[in-house]
Amino acid sequence: MNKPLLSELIIDIGNTSIAFALFKDNQVNLFIKMKTNLMLGYDEAYSFFEENFDFNVNQVFISSVVPILNGIFENVIFSFFKIKPLFISFDLNYDLTFNPYKSDKFLLGS
Repeated sequence: MNKPLLSELIIDIGNTSIAFALFKDNQVNLFIKMKTNLMLGYDEAYSFFEENFDFNVNQVFISSVVPILNGIFENVIFSFFKIKPLFISFDLNYDLTFNPYKSDKFLLGS
């Protein structure tokens, strides 16, 4: 059986929780939150994806204020979806006219 195709997975890794939103046609189709665990390992994160994300995606975007978890999520996403996620940060070239060094990256992720 083929997995349904959703075009984008957006992940927000925060200090208290991690939010996951699956989008198709600019609409949120699934929203899940988990408690942030600084000791989260690859196997536990992979199991979370297996249990909750029975979908194919073609893009993954991550906003994170918890750098210690970035590598875990990058590796799990590559293993699970076979794509490399794009980390949203203030120094990406967005071709915008304001100063990104004085703006919040959460604004850019919205």
